[in-house]
Amino acid sequence: MSGLTDKSGMRLYYQSATTDVQDMLTFTVGARNFLIPPGYPRYEVSGVCNTSCRRVIRKPAKIAAAVNHMHYMGIEMQMELFRCGQKKAVITYEAHYSYDNPQIQQHDPSIDLLPGDEIKTTCVYSSEGHTRPVSFGIATSDEMCYGFLFAYPAQAFPYPYCVSKEEEAKCDEGTPGTDDGMASCPEEPPCQEGQKCDNDAASKMAAGRITIPVTAFLLICFFFA
Repeated sequence: MSGLTDKSGMRLYYQSATTDVQDMLTFTVGARNFLIPPGYPRYEVSGVCNTSCRRVIRKPAKIAAAVNHMHYMGIEMQMELFRCGQKKAVITYEAHYSYDNPQIQQHDPSIDLLPGDEIKTTCVYSSEGHTRPVSFGIATSDEMCYGFLFAYPAQAFPYPYCVSKEEEAKCDEGTPGTDDGMASCPEEPPCQEGQKCDNDAASKMAAGRITIPVTAFLLICFFFA
């Protein structure tokens, strides 16, 4: 159409930041290599990143923002931070997830992330209407369960991935570093006779909710060379 003027545009605002904030990176957590069976209104997949692994985080860091990532079967997702077996923060939560409308959830002040912390990612899918299982993959017809954390300083993260999958843990050797900033946790009380003791934070949390078993996930600090 002639005679029309377009006044659309974009305005950018800049704000000065300290050097460590400028040196930010995307740290990926979540789960891989899972399979979603057909016919479920809710099917849950979870992955745990234990940052006590020296390959994951070398010193205290901060989480400024985060975003959930699944594909079209995803309906609900959250990331939670645990320290010494206790939940310290909800990093993200979306009760009504939409792949086409990603939500960046910002934190002001930023969330502290210490060596030894655990990050649990929980993804919920609906496979109703599907007649075949759906596996993990890069296509939108496949599924993912990733959380992207915008964290700083970048030097705290030797590798930008900490993802659960069906492989042996590769954190045994660790990487050179110190225990500076490691979370100081009180000692667990001794087990009483006949009492089942479980000091794993993710297991404690899972014990209080009903989930559908996916596969036996083993922790792996996953990175690309």
